[in-house]
Amino acid sequence: MNIVREMRLRWSRRLAGVILTAAVLSLSGAAIGVAQGASKAGEKSADAGQSREWIAQMKDSARGPFARIRWFCKDGRVLPPRDYACAKKGEGWQHGEWSEHTKQLRAQGYAIANVLAGIDAKAAVADPEFPDRYAQLLVEKFLIATDDGWIFRKARFYRGGIQEEDEREAARALLTALAARDDWIGWRYPALRAGVRLLPHGRDTARGGLGIGLAVTRGLVEAMGGSVTAGPSPLGGLSITLALPTVSVPAAAAGEGGP
Repeated sequence: MNIVREMRLRWSRRLAGVILTAAVLSLSGAAIGVAQGASKAGEKSADAGQSREWIAQMKDSARGPFARIRWFCKDGRVLPPRDYACAKKGEGWQHGEWSEHTKQLRAQGYAIANVLAGIDAKAAVADPEFPDRYAQLLVEKFLIATDDGWIFRKARFYRGGIQEEDEREAARALLTALAARDDWIGWRYPALRAGVRLLPHGRDTARGGLGIGLAVTRGLVEAMGGSVTAGPSPLGGLSITLALPTVSVPAAAAGEGGP
């Protein structure tokens, strides 16, 4: 590999690591929660080396952290793959089912092999334990991006294991729900920003929508008492209008410090 390219790659990874660290720390208790989860995992596991071996096996497995492909229906049923297994289109999601090793690691506190498809974004964000789970989600996405897929190294090619369209749609819903909350556009904003960078949420132009960037902007503007509107531009494309409240300054104050 070209030396300059290698140096840039290393710097990019280091910078991404710094951004992720700041984001996780902005979650306050979440960073502690991740550490506690790892600690509990060590206490419950009879052999920590066994967990590392399972992770190594997932990296080298064609199915990664999954055992098989299944349909996960809205009514709770888990069914074998077939056309419209959940009665009709839109009533479920198809993706990989966790292997026994994955389930054991998750039970020990390691939130790995996260699948966002089917998530109830508003309910998830309202859960008091969400910051901890979100922190671990960011860590996993960081490992996937910097460690050649991590436990999905070969499972990226496992047909049906991850449905990219469903993951993007769920990630958009999750990030939009976060952007609508005061704490996530306030002191937890670094974590929201890290999610925008790490979660696959590319806008599906066929379905329209304003995109995550505008959702975050709207959250910030509305927090200041303003509003954001979007509509077609007479010149083509999209026209964005931001309205912010004005602050009146008394004439005496305005004249202070003048010539």
